[in-house]
Amino acid sequence: MFPEQIIDYLWFERELITIFEIALEKLLERQDNYISILPNIIGRVATKMGEKLAFKEAFLFLDVLNKVSLQYIQKSDVNDFNKSNEASIAMADIYYYALISILLGISKKMEQVDKQYLENLTAHIKWTENKYVFNLDIPTDMISCLEKLRKKILFEFEAEGKRITPQWYINQLLANETAVLIKKICESVTEKFESYLSNIEYMLTNNKFLIATQAIQRGLEICRKSDVHLAKIKDSYDSISQLRTVSDIPSPEIDWEAIEHKIDQTEEKLLICLSSSLLTLVSVKRDKTFPDYFGFAYLTLIQRCYDSLFKSNERLFVLLFPSLFFAGFKARERLIEEIQNLSIESQFTVITGPLLDIIELSGYTIIYSELEKKNYWQPVEVLWRQLFDDSPDPDALLQLLLGVIEANGGSLAISARDSLRSDWSMKLRQKFVQAGVLRDRYAERVYNGDEDIVHESPIIRAMGSEWDLVFDAKDVFVAIYLSTRPGFVLDRMNWQTKHFYQSLQREQQRGEGND
Repeated sequence: MFPEQIIDYLWFERELITIFEIALEKLLERQDNYISILPNIIGRVATKMGEKLAFKEAFLFLDVLNKVSLQYIQKSDVNDFNKSNEASIAMADIYYYALISILLGISKKMEQVDKQYLENLTAHIKWTENKYVFNLDIPTDMISCLEKLRKKILFEFEAEGKRITPQWYINQLLANETAVLIKKICESVTEKFESYLSNIEYMLTNNKFLIATQAIQRGLEICRKSDVHLAKIKDSYDSISQLRTVSDIPSPEIDWEAIEHKIDQTEEKLLICLSSSLLTLVSVKRDKTFPDYFGFAYLTLIQRCYDSLFKSNERLFVLLFPSLFFAGFKARERLIEEIQNLSIESQFTVITGPLLDIIELSGYTIIYSELEKKNYWQPVEVLWRQLFDDSPDPDALLQLLLGVIEANGGSLAISARDSLRSDWSMKLRQKFVQAGVLRDRYAERVYNGDEDIVHESPIIRAMGSEWDLVFDAKDVFVAIYLSTRPGFVLDRMNWQTKHFYQSLQREQQRGEGND
């Protein structure tokens, strides 16, 4: 019996990776100063691997980073900000940093790899020179393909005195091999991206929230940038696919939608992990020498909560909003301690910002629930009821909320998140247009004056005319929820909120009359 010989083409790389693993462990063990520059070095190496399309070697590199960083994190005790935790935060971040560097390198290379690139490559190959193919600056998978071709072409030279295989056939074989390589790269990148979630979940389970947030931040960065990088890779795949001339050779098909869906799923899991850490992050005293992890988590979740409304992702919204809701009120207490050196007006704007965020998002849940017949508002109402029930002074809480709404309704000051709220408002208008409730401003139809919105919901009808939205989410929240609380006084509200309340009353009466 002769056992099948399995050749390990990466034996040399595995030896190098083992040396790197030992060196990295020793650096971390003795807290060497080189740790501070290690991420930059690893990022450059990972980018170079990506540019060479050496994804197998790159993922060996990633596996070691994953193993060593997890071992280091397991030994560390990271619950607050101090200098001894810098290395732990760096090691939590280093895996995703290397992965995004690999993806960047691949993307840069794929801008060059197209139909013309492969045609030029095969047109200038010197098939009779022994080492020519091996000296080409291309991935090992493509070299293996050309090596097999070379043996057959050399046989043609011996038998016929010339090459018989046409150029287009050589191009197609190499194009197929390149397509296989692209498919492996895409599938491997998404798999490696998702696999690190277990480490993040370990960090959260063991109360290592700071380093978990750093890893999540880098993971979300990959999600933001993956669309651009995958688009470049897909353009390369589409270009080389033009070299397929005959269909008798099977060619790989890549399900790009499945890859994007898998990345979206991983992004949602990262957001859920971030949400679970929010209430702990808001309680950690901030050190200005470290990143503002709570600020990052809070702003990220605010935007993603609204995006889940806009994209009709009811499940994600319900998972993200509760922690954001309670963190918004805790953030107010935290901000009071941090802004003592600001002017009174600036202090008020900063302190009330988180409350205004929660109020507006709550208003939007009512609007989107009515507009799209979803159930966003019901779980949000439960949270508000719980908040008032647990409050030692519900009337004072109500007056605080009304004061925040009243002050921001009449203020000309511009807050840090006004641009974000403007974006929410524009997206809502877009939804109204898509639903056929609101006229497109650029429609050909001539404007003949105010016309009523036609919709079964009195809330939607009360929001403005057929041509524009007059009222916003704060007005809706006051009219639907706060007006039902004991101690509510309508006359205290600004003119816009009062006007919406009255418009809603008219629309509700009109609906009852029609019934």
